Amino acid sequence: MFLPKALLELESLLPAPLPPVLRRFLARRPQGNAFGDLYFYGRSWVLERYREEVAAGGDPLRLPIARDAQGEFWVNLASEEVGQGATPVAGAPLFSTWIAGQRAAKKVANGQPLHRAARAGDLQKLQRLLRRGAPIDSPDAEGRTALMAALQAWQYEAASLLLDADPDLSLTDRAGHTALMWAAYRNQPALLQRMIARGADVHARTRSGEGLLYFALTGPRSVTEGGGKGSREVVALLLAAGLPVHAPQLPGGKPILALDPGETDDALWRWMEDRVR
Repeated sequence: MFLPKALLELESLLPAPLPPVLRRFLARRPQGNAFGDLYFYGRSWVLERYREEVAAGGDPLRLPIARDAQGEFWVNLASEEVGQGATPVAGAPLFSTWIAGQRAAKKVANGQPLHRAARAGDLQKLQRLLRRGAPIDSPDAEGRTALMAALQAWQYEAASLLLDADPDLSLTDRAGHTALMWAAYRNQPALLQRMIARGADVHARTRSGEGLLYFALTGPRSVTEGGGKGSREVVALLLAAGLPVHAPQLPGGKPILALDPGETDDALWRWMEDRVR
């Protein structure tokens, strides 16, 4: 197996060999990939965090590997136990057992029938699942609801059906995206209007700071929609719903006019500039 440079450098610092399952995990895993709310460090960050912990007097047998809202996870290189914070995880599972459980949980979350039907645009199955009480707001491993999944998969009839089931429009995925943002990005003014009428927040921003105007201006239009980027109709709806054109819409709290004009259509950008004058 080809081993990345950061992993080889890490192994040269460790007082004990990496457990085989953990070694394969670090060698193969994409940088920064996530299991729902559990965020695994990329190899370079594992190396950096280990150096920081050892320099601060931490146990050199504890290797930081991930974190969630409750804190950082580590693996004891001698016992192979997984811990969080100062103590082992409940039951003191070995890394191989623990990571298998995380993978199984992710598979279950991403394989929910309602999400699968939403992504496939299977309206009959969606109706059947909803009649049987399928949880409309249940998140997948990335925090996406079935409504978000339908919008991301271009399944707008499915999204409309799910919207009729009264989902919670305040929910966000792990990155802070709301269903309203995906409706704006996919150039769906009718769905956007319905969501706003149901109380969706036009002032919402992602964790990195993007607001609704950003999604309305940069969403790619399909060939049948004439191609290009952005939707004047969606932008106009957002402004009419009370979203100020000077509101923070970009990372760092910047307004939308700080956007690179190349990220949207020239005509739409000029129209936006005229709205500010």
